[in-house]
Amino acid sequence: MKNKLILNQFLPLEELQKTLPREKLLDLEFILKVLSTDGKKIRSIFEEEEILGQIHSSLNISKITKKEFRRKLFDVSSPNIPSVWENYFSQFGITKKISEMSDSEFKKNIEKYVEFKWDDNDITKKFLEVFDYPDYLISDKNDVIPEKEIVYGENAKFEPLKMLLGYQASIVEKALKKLENLNARCLIQMPTGTGKTRTAMEILSNILNHNPNMQIVWFANSSELLEQAHDSFIHIWNHVGKYPLTVVNAWGSKQIPKIPEENVLVFAGYAKMNNFLEKNSSLKPHYIIIDEAHRILAPTYKKSLYQLANFENSTRIIGLTATPGRGIDEVQNNLLVDEFQGQIIQIELNEQLKKIYEKNIIKYLEDEEILSKAIYTQLQTKFMIDLSKKDSSELKKLVEGDRPEFSSEFLERLGNDNDRNLLIIEELKKYAENGKKILFFATDVSQSILVFTVLQKLGIKAIHVDGNSDRSFRRQIIKKFKDTNEINIICNYDIFSTGFDVPDLDVVFIGRPVNSPVLLSQIIGRGTRGPRMGSKNNSFLLVQVTDLIQTNDSNFNPYEQYVYWDKNWND
Repeated sequence: MKNKLILNQFLPLEELQKTLPREKLLDLEFILKVLSTDGKKIRSIFEEEEILGQIHSSLNISKITKKEFRRKLFDVSSPNIPSVWENYFSQFGITKKISEMSDSEFKKNIEKYVEFKWDDNDITKKFLEVFDYPDYLISDKNDVIPEKEIVYGENAKFEPLKMLLGYQASIVEKALKKLENLNARCLIQMPTGTGKTRTAMEILSNILNHNPNMQIVWFANSSELLEQAHDSFIHIWNHVGKYPLTVVNAWGSKQIPKIPEENVLVFAGYAKMNNFLEKNSSLKPHYIIIDEAHRILAPTYKKSLYQLANFENSTRIIGLTATPGRGIDEVQNNLLVDEFQGQIIQIELNEQLKKIYEKNIIKYLEDEEILSKAIYTQLQTKFMIDLSKKDSSELKKLVEGDRPEFSSEFLERLGNDNDRNLLIIEELKKYAENGKKILFFATDVSQSILVFTVLQKLGIKAIHVDGNSDRSFRRQIIKKFKDTNEINIICNYDIFSTGFDVPDLDVVFIGRPVNSPVLLSQIIGRGTRGPRMGSKNNSFLLVQVTDLIQTNDSNFNPYEQYVYWDKNWND
């Protein structure tokens, strides 16, 4: 791998030393000294400008799109490497050295070629090429989701529309039948990877085509889920829609525009909608769709639902989930059943298949290559810790019906164990060098950054994403991970347990203990799309880092998990 010039290394040393907490830099120093293969002896990490610059660049990579940041890098680096910048300027026909430019020429060149508008243009592409930045930093204009849009197939670029599979068509038919009743509610349960969103969009399109005066709201709890739902609907409506439909996109930093009373579909986040409803009372949807509907009993979600469910409009409510329960608390599970009037729609087998598979829907879907089979492997560490009485007590309690996760303090201690981190990094490196695409779930944000930084230093094409990452950057990262070989590993903590749709994922690598059966099911679900759902693989590797502590994930059984809550719905 060629040596890459890092402009950030010329920033003031004091600034570079603050990129990570001192303890993490010391951890990084230890791991790099153990794993170093290039023959270079690493001094104190606090004196290694090149390494610190690489860390700073990696963690601030999206800032390069800001002209102020590029100007800052120019100011600190050009006195040290003028020839590099002069080579960059020469791409635009500028042959003078920086020292020979007049004040006016210097100002003009800086404004035009350093402080330029970042976009899909020639200057941006040249900057990326000369300074060796990844091209996923250029946003695809087609991926920018407006606050409001009119959708109709006559103006669209068409991609083939996949026909529904038999079980999907059956669920559409059953849902439409149940929704004929006024104020009807139903919950659709489909395993992750079986086309739950695609099925729901078929239901919506059918409703909208037969009732053009509808006002519909689709809720989800993350930007990734909302973007995924939005893209799926646009794709389907462009094929089957019979008239122009207004789509309002209300999440993240988007401002909610005026919402029409009919012919409209609103994709919304809960917090954004709650703020909107405090000032507006005009929204009276005929239908509400709730993604990840097992969460609906949470106060923020209930507030949105109860303010919008309108008796006058006979509001129908459709829930979508892979796990139709709150966890292990029977009271909470039964409350969820009541919320949807006891109406659940599931994948059903015909009588002949029932005899073969009994209730094992997951096994049937794997055999049909609709789902990809998880090949489970443990990465055993020597990390041992005695849980405090407080931690032990807290883990036995139920939070909103589910097992709580380990405390942030405990996860931090786990993520600070260098022997454990070394084991994880070496294993990830092995898979990446074999060309695998890997989604890594860290113990916390700090460990995700540490692992990512070391992998990058080792020449692995890795990226770190957390809650502070720019949303458009996150969207572009997922697209590049999905469609190209520019990224092998995405390191994250608690970001991509839902809304991460990459069919050809080779490895789901869980580097943390998971106490909640619902969360564990969601994480594993990132890898379960099979060949008939767009994947090239009929199996994926599920790596679980296992420590010398007792956790609930060691007893996970995907075949039992899917039917765990049937007793609540069938009573």
